[in-house]
Amino acid sequence: MKPHCSIIAINWNSAQDTIEFIASLWSQTYENFSLILLDNHSTDDSVDEIRQWLKTPQPIQGKFALKSALPGQIPLIEMDWQEAENFKMQPDMPGKQVFLIKNEENLGFARAVNRGILFAKRQFDSAYFFLLNNDIFMEPHAVEKIIAAAQENPHYSVFQSAIFYYDAPQKIWNAGGRILPWGQTRYFRQLPQREIYRTWSISGCALLLRRETIDTLGLLDERFFHGEEDLEYALRLKKNKQKSAVVADSRIYHKVSMGANKQWAKRSDRLINAALNRFLNMKQYFPRWFWNIWRVVTLFYYFLLLLFMYRESVKDGLKIIRLIYKYSGQISAVTPALLKEIQEKLK
Repeated sequence: MKPHCSIIAINWNSAQDTIEFIASLWSQTYENFSLILLDNHSTDDSVDEIRQWLKTPQPIQGKFALKSALPGQIPLIEMDWQEAENFKMQPDMPGKQVFLIKNEENLGFARAVNRGILFAKRQFDSAYFFLLNNDIFMEPHAVEKIIAAAQENPHYSVFQSAIFYYDAPQKIWNAGGRILPWGQTRYFRQLPQREIYRTWSISGCALLLRRETIDTLGLLDERFFHGEEDLEYALRLKKNKQKSAVVADSRIYHKVSMGANKQWAKRSDRLINAALNRFLNMKQYFPRWFWNIWRVVTLFYYFLLLLFMYRESVKDGLKIIRLIYKYSGQISAVTPALLKEIQEKLK
């Protein structure tokens, strides 16, 4: 039998995206998987919509047509996190089903994914854990190709799918990339003529982890509520001399930033979050003297972005930069409460 794969995805107020994702997942040629879907305390009718669709699944009107028919019903086990912690799979339960876990609050990406991984490790003897965004559509062989690559290439610890834009399917969004010496990433925008190739940066949008990798390097970094956890994991891989790869034939299509845009009242709020994430992340990987110099130079770069990309005034831009500078030197995590505090100071 092919190795079992636990697939982990998060829903937050985006039932239609999640339904289209599940439809593409149930059309995969790879069969030996379970979906652990964590709802991050949605404030809309997401859970009801997903539950109802699973009873009688039908293709939704998206950009892509399914290659195979959906089953008459997709099995569902629904629980809250307290129930999930005490749940035990019974021998007669089918593995290929949706385990819908309802979180008591919005935990952010990393913490919710970690819950999914911990649940899966308790229930299944999974060889692989596939972290997937819910706003994607997968080609039918995506799971099969990436697991086959993992089996054939034991010298790689982590694998990423090739990620294309959902609204521009011929255009690559992320096919791996490099991490530059000063902490920036540069995505590869073309696929080389190889099925598998080395990458230094990785995207949590479609990331396959070996069980041994998680056992050795641990879970995602929960200091980051929104974003940055994949770069931190890439740096952790590098520090531990482990390698990651992109599987070019494992293709997914991503509705880029649609979920992210729900988070921010203003565009500049997104920059503040990204800046604090990056400063906190690099603080543990750069020598302290270098980090202090690098922070000043990077803040000047962010100031230019605020003026010319985000159209902030010089006065408002300087105020934002001063706050980023102040908080980046003292924070231990980037949380919604912290970001709200900064937003209040900007009023």
